[in-house]
Amino acid sequence: MASWDRALSQKRAYHLRELEIALDPSDPGHVSPPTIPPGRLILDVGCGAGQTLTAAYAGRPAFGVDIDLEALQLAREFGCSALLVCGRAEALPFRDTCFDLLIARSSLQYTNVRRSLSEIRRVLRKGGAAWMLVNGFSVVWNAPKGWRPKASLYFSYVVVNSFLFRILGRQIPGVGGRYDTFHTAAGIRRALVVAGFTQISVEACIRKWRSTGNSPASGSNNLWVVNARAP
Repeated sequence: MASWDRALSQKRAYHLRELEIALDPSDPGHVSPPTIPPGRLILDVGCGAGQTLTAAYAGRPAFGVDIDLEALQLAREFGCSALLVCGRAEALPFRDTCFDLLIARSSLQYTNVRRSLSEIRRVLRKGGAAWMLVNGFSVVWNAPKGWRPKASLYFSYVVVNSFLFRILGRQIPGVGGRYDTFHTAAGIRRALVVAGFTQISVEACIRKWRSTGNSPASGSNNLWVVNARAP
């Protein structure tokens, strides 16, 4: 029970810190999703505790989906008013062509990307926009590993999985059916083309973080800001 409480406390601290970053444009880790005209319907895939929806789209018609039920429960505590659903990106629990904007902030790489992009394409309306923040290699490289065998083994899994996706467009599920990959600009662009997206742009973004109690050292990661349209 003590270990479960500690894990929940760490999760709460992580999501609270992400909310602080999302609400503070001056924070070096802040990356904003696009604005959208009033009345348009928004979906956040991998919404966590609803930080992005709370910071960028408060009071807007919005939905969020995440596999982490505990994170979704924290969303109400953090003031998220969107309708949140527990589900997977690979099987979005929504009908076809119902959203104007879909955002996936640092979540796509933890899914089966081909299936997730197919689902994202399915639920977007014609001309609908997809905005994604996708991990580059530095995110994996900067993750603390030390000399722990499990961490080193996981690092090897992510690297191999990422190259498989880059070369063959396929991924190998990890423990519990979870995925983890980093992406190159060319690789994520090709995956979007295969999924049927158009007007694709992939731009480099450096996301920095400040030293906090949960992250003792400052640093930065290379990510990709991805924009695409459903034809």
